Amino acid sequence: MACGAHALFTAAAGLGMVAAVRAVDALAPMPVFIDATRGWPGLLSMAAGAALGGWLCARLSAQR
Repeated sequence: MACGAHALFTAAAGLGMVAAVRAVDALAPMPVFIDATRGWPGLLSMAAGAALGGWLCARLSAQR
């Protein structure tokens, strides 16, 4: 797998997490979702974790 694919997986996972969290925050009642994601520090930490997971998925997929 090319290096660009690793970047794509990483960016897609991080941005997908931000999009999913913002969509749920907008549509669901207040206590439904994690309160920490309503501020930027919590949202960015969750996105960083998702990006790390996307990078790891790309790395492990490339080894097959």
